[in-house]
Amino acid sequence: MVHNADDPRVPKLLELHPRARLVALSPHVAAALRQRGFQADWWLAAWDAQGAVPALSTGSAGERSESLGEAMECPPLTNGTVPGPWGFTCQGRIDSRRRSYGSLWSDLEVAAGTKGQGKGTAAAQGPPRLKILGRSVEGEEGFSLPKAVRPYVTRISNAPYNKFYGHIRCSVALLTLFADDSYYDTKFSSTVLASLSTGTPILADAPFLSAYSFLNASTTWALQPGEGLVRGMQRVAAEGWAQHAARRGALAALRRELNARAGAYLQGLLEEEAGR
Repeated sequence: MVHNADDPRVPKLLELHPRARLVALSPHVAAALRQRGFQADWWLAAWDAQGAVPALSTGSAGERSESLGEAMECPPLTNGTVPGPWGFTCQGRIDSRRRSYGSLWSDLEVAAGTKGQGKGTAAAQGPPRLKILGRSVEGEEGFSLPKAVRPYVTRISNAPYNKFYGHIRCSVALLTLFADDSYYDTKFSSTVLASLSTGTPILADAPFLSAYSFLNASTTWALQPGEGLVRGMQRVAAEGWAQHAARRGALAALRRELNARAGAYLQGLLEEEAGR
């Protein structure tokens, strides 16, 4: 399995066995391997982490609430708030060399300064809340929170797996915050697996959807043309539960489809070997 098509050790993998095959985790990584002259397929299988946190809840009348905050049983943001998904999560190594935190902080500062303006618009709700979730990296550079955005950012380091995936599932959406374009061209992002496993959609831009072409507008929240990240987060957070539930359901269906394809691919290899 190859997640980085530019890895100089790829030729060594083919030397391990005369019938070794290269398999990438997404179409764009497989295409990048082929550009290097290697034969490559792709398939992706994802763990179902839906049971990592409590299941969806229903209202007193047995009907699902229209409010996202009331629709799932999740730890509340603070005492006195309704339990439910809150905030947007950026998962993975907490390292500003991989993530473009700085540009997001700037946009959050602007949103903090305009909170309450434009009554009836998504911007009026103020800055969206953000969870930075992952493993701390020693010597990380640039991870400093401006004072104005500290109330809106929660940092969660080195959480055990059940809590890690629980935090993701109990988020409104996932953010990628790629610091460079390699995850669009040659590398696979673990945020995609986190989305498929938990059913939490990614807030995705057009280059992302082009690279990870098995995802689309039904399984992600697509940024609108000319829409900034923070404004997109505000828009998504303001959507009713039906829109969120539809995407989570579509992600579950896609996970099952991808897992079936992966199983068929592996079964084919076993049958091919058995026939030799």
